[in-house]
Amino acid sequence: MRVALVSLMLPLSLALADFETQTDWSGGPHFWEPQSYWASDFYVDTDVSWRSPGIIELDPVEQTVCPAVGFGNPIHIEDINGDGALDVLGGSNTYDEVVWWENVDGVGISWQKHVVNNQCSKLRSIYSADVNGDGFMDILGASNGDDELLWWENGGDGTTWQEHLVVSDFSDAVFVFAADIDGDGDVDIFGSATMETELTWWENTDGSGTNWAEHVVDSSLYGVAVYVEDINGDGFMDIVGVEVGPKKFTWWENVDGTATSWIEHPLPESFSNSPSSVHAKDINGDGFMDIIGSDWAVGDDVFWWENLDGSGEAWTKHYVDNDFSAARYIRAADIDLDGYIDIFGAASSASDQVVLWTNSDGSGTEWIKSYVDDSFGSAGMVCSGDINGDGYLDIAGSQYSGKIAWWDVQHYIPTAGLESILLDTQCHPVWGNLEWDAITPAGTTISLQVRSMDSPDTPTAWSDSLWEPCSLQGILNDGSRFVQYRVNLCTIDAEVSPVVNDISIYWNNSGIQASSPSGSFVLGSLENPSRYFATIGFVLEESTPVDFYVYDLMGRVVRTESFVKEAGYGEVIFSDLTPGLYLVHISSNSLEFSHSFVIIE
Repeated sequence: MRVALVSLMLPLSLALADFETQTDWSGGPHFWEPQSYWASDFYVDTDVSWRSPGIIELDPVEQTVCPAVGFGNPIHIEDINGDGALDVLGGSNTYDEVVWWENVDGVGISWQKHVVNNQCSKLRSIYSADVNGDGFMDILGASNGDDELLWWENGGDGTTWQEHLVVSDFSDAVFVFAADIDGDGDVDIFGSATMETELTWWENTDGSGTNWAEHVVDSSLYGVAVYVEDINGDGFMDIVGVEVGPKKFTWWENVDGTATSWIEHPLPESFSNSPSSVHAKDINGDGFMDIIGSDWAVGDDVFWWENLDGSGEAWTKHYVDNDFSAARYIRAADIDLDGYIDIFGAASSASDQVVLWTNSDGSGTEWIKSYVDDSFGSAGMVCSGDINGDGYLDIAGSQYSGKIAWWDVQHYIPTAGLESILLDTQCHPVWGNLEWDAITPAGTTISLQVRSMDSPDTPTAWSDSLWEPCSLQGILNDGSRFVQYRVNLCTIDAEVSPVVNDISIYWNNSGIQASSPSGSFVLGSLENPSRYFATIGFVLEESTPVDFYVYDLMGRVVRTESFVKEAGYGEVIFSDLTPGLYLVHISSNSLEFSHSFVIIE
């Protein structure tokens, strides 16, 4: 039995009303079926970004570099032709291509495709560096189908390329990276392969990129991702890696800086089921290099290990997010330029998301989760760079379909909308107020629309736009059990977005039907407010005794009425009441519920 204490058509300051408030939308899109509360879910959105802790705002501006043109997901950002604008590198497994897209207009809107090579089978990783030291940016790739690591020499403007082989028997190559590992001033290459039991780097022996000497760092692992950084602050480049065999994160210490002697340092084992990605940055700003990782299959986690004393010997693990389903790839950078390192990542499979976690206070313990794109199907990899030249870092991402896009996370699209879950009030409501709390900078607006319906199968039309919190009387039909809101966000200034913090709908439980073994009682009407007397109409489905008690604000019983009423409509009138607020308590067999009402002069 549902028992409610409510009033009809009273000012909210006096009413004891039912309501539902939504303060969090981070649960994402949900299903249409009615729910008894909104929780953190919503029904559907168009270009809305939701955060955790919960707010909603406009999506960042998205630009497409290339549409879906074939299976593949490697991506990297670099100025390939030396014109000062960042270009995008990628590849197509369908067409065995290595490609770079020229940022023609310098602001990331107009792109021109340039094919570097069209015989590279299953490119899994791509990177860029000046391998031969001629001042031009070259391209490196891991060919999974050919078991090769290669680099392509840039003729100068990115239109002519010469292929060079680094290694031809690197079985199931998945990752390639370039850095000066041995400190001799030229670019070396290292990589990982899922079918190799060795972590290897290749020394650029004469700096030309044509003569390579292989060096094994570790001969007892299967790796999927590696990164190079000075972890212990000794000035030598170390290696951080993900091992899929023993399922652990590890860093290897470059003991004397020549990269010929290495010490393995496994990170604490209390972490991951399917490690997928690794990176290194100083997350908490203490001057020590920390390690960031993600877990692909079971844990769905993003986390970082704090390098406690800078030596890389003692670590504490901190979670960033434990609900990033199918976490595929993560990277870290100061995206909002507040001096704190943020984390961003791509999740494929059911998530299909590109997400930014903002390091809110610089400690790495408080994170604000923002959905850069919540429907980026089969997201693969992400990277960052100032693509449009506005001084802020942008985020670029790739899909397994081959689509590549980038997001200007400091600028917002013009319009967006979100529809709530269909709320089941579980009564026949008399509608109260619609209220919301929002921030609307100059040039931005927020409006809401609402609709109520008798059945989820027969949705009604949305109301006109409501620009201020208001009463829903005359806007929604009293008695309609289900209610839904739609919030609309707009801006004419791309640098600012309106922000919604919470939305509430109030109603009074008029016409509640409560059941008992002997029948049911339906409150039909209560004229409220009223002058000098109150008339209560009701409907009995079968003959049953009914008791009415009227209380004043002091809790004193001022009127009573008891009788046995036949089935059908009936009324009870309480007259000669002085102005004030009253409560009528109604009982019928095992049923009990109450309503408040006001008598005015």
